[in-house]
Amino acid sequence: MNIKIKHILICITLVYSNTILFGQNKDSLKTEIKNATHDTLRCKILSALIEIEYDEKIWPQYNEELYELAKKNAETETNGKIKNIYLTYFASAINNKGYLTQEHGDISKALEFYFRSLKLYEQVGNKRELATTINNIAYIYMQQGGIDRSLEFVTKALEIQKEIKDSSGIANSYNNLGSLYKIKNDIKRSLDYFERSLEMQKKLNNINGIAVCLTNIGDIYDKKGDYIKGIENYLQAKKINEQMNDNDALSHNLNCLANVMYRMGRSEEALKYGLNSYELSKKVNYIENIRNASLTLYKIYRKQNNYPEALKMYQTYITMHDSLVNTATRKSSIKNQLKYEYEKKAAADSVRVAEEKKVVAVQLKHERTQRYALYCGIGLVGLFAIFMVNRFRVTNKQKKLIELQKRSVEHQKNLVDIKQKEILDSIHYAKRIQTSLLPSEKYLHRHLKDKG
Repeated sequence: MNIKIKHILICITLVYSNTILFGQNKDSLKTEIKNATHDTLRCKILSALIEIEYDEKIWPQYNEELYELAKKNAETETNGKIKNIYLTYFASAINNKGYLTQEHGDISKALEFYFRSLKLYEQVGNKRELATTINNIAYIYMQQGGIDRSLEFVTKALEIQKEIKDSSGIANSYNNLGSLYKIKNDIKRSLDYFERSLEMQKKLNNINGIAVCLTNIGDIYDKKGDYIKGIENYLQAKKINEQMNDNDALSHNLNCLANVMYRMGRSEEALKYGLNSYELSKKVNYIENIRNASLTLYKIYRKQNNYPEALKMYQTYITMHDSLVNTATRKSSIKNQLKYEYEKKAAADSVRVAEEKKVVAVQLKHERTQRYALYCGIGLVGLFAIFMVNRFRVTNKQKKLIELQKRSVEHQKNLVDIKQKEILDSIHYAKRIQTSLLPSEKYLHRHLKDKG
């Protein structure tokens, strides 16, 4: 189901199955769904009906059927491959719910649906639809004024599309980047991305995409003051949109041409394009285009001094403007709610992070203490080891000294013993000599007695 968005904004499409039953009308599809023998086929047909049904009251009913059918089977299916098929259709239905709630202004709920869809596409590994959903989220951020955040998401989608070589997705993302850089007033970069997108759309023969790019390029040249090139691109886009019967886009093209002609002083041509835009915008009841066309006509009539018609257009402009302001106010309220919820979550996250930091700080302090204790322990062990080594060396040295001293004492003792032995031997020897030379006392006494 294609999202109808003003062509100066991001062109994003709803997610739908790439197994659309092309070439069949609604009646034949309705017949086929009744005769379908398997729920995978029913899901396929429902997805096709959603794609070709433009009635805003009818296609959401098909989507609700797809949602319930895919959800039921995804919860009960045990075959992995078939389960992933149901999950893919379920993600598609959720994504479409996101678009519906977005159109009703419930941005918070829309984001919830988109992120649910995102998670499912990641689960089944469907990168093509994953990138499309990311672009849908980017569009919401753009609508809410979060241009830089939107750029982040579109860039992420583009990376995925390049990875899987999704040429159509890449072309759309280039266009989205061009639109975002245009809002940022980066004209050079904006034009570069629009021209890249146009080149790819031509290769893909995507007529709608070509018209979108031509309109966007026309806006850039108009903004630069190059009115001739602006008109050239607008006219090419106008021709395509007429062939496609795309009245929304066509009414915008016509108003763009009216404004360029007005700035160039070509009032009659400006009035012709302005009236065509106004009538067509009323026909499709596109309030923003009615407002823009009535403002353009007010300026043209005033320049032509046609004050009654100028007043009439100005009153129409005010009415349409007030209607859009009321919508904008409602969106602003939603935006503020989102901001409040974000800030509340950010504050809660901040408290949680602060608490986590405290825990981490305590852990780090504890770890530092343990490290210091370990280092001190290692240091003490090292000192003790040095002390023991030195002690061992001293002890070993003392032991050797004592050993030497002991040996010296033993040597001295041996010398004394030898000396003493020598002395004793000398004494004994002398005694033996003396004994052998002198008679004994008994011998003398006996001989002396005999003589007396």
